[in-house]
Amino acid sequence: MSRTFKDRPGFRLRFACAAITLDRSDRPGELRVLNPDAPDLLTDLRALAAEIAASRGRLTVELPASEVWRGPVPGLGRLGREKAARDRVAARLGL
Repeated sequence: MSRTFKDRPGFRLRFACAAITLDRSDRPGELRVLNPDAPDLLTDLRALAAEIAASRGRLTVELPASEVWRGPVPGLGRLGREKAARDRVAARLGL
């Protein structure tokens, strides 16, 4: 019998300035905390990705609504933020 989508564990990865946290739906109370400034962050994230893939889990990522690339979002509204993002990308591409 094949596994259904709902019996796969759900992983929730939350990004914040001070920490990155990961919890699992099938292990309530278990919480992993990663330091975004740690030199081995990439290794830790790859290990988490391997664990999620091995369990065939579902991943949900929560990004902070008030920050972009560790900086505050100016109070421009959605359209203003989209234009600012396009302008930054265009500047990086030399357009």
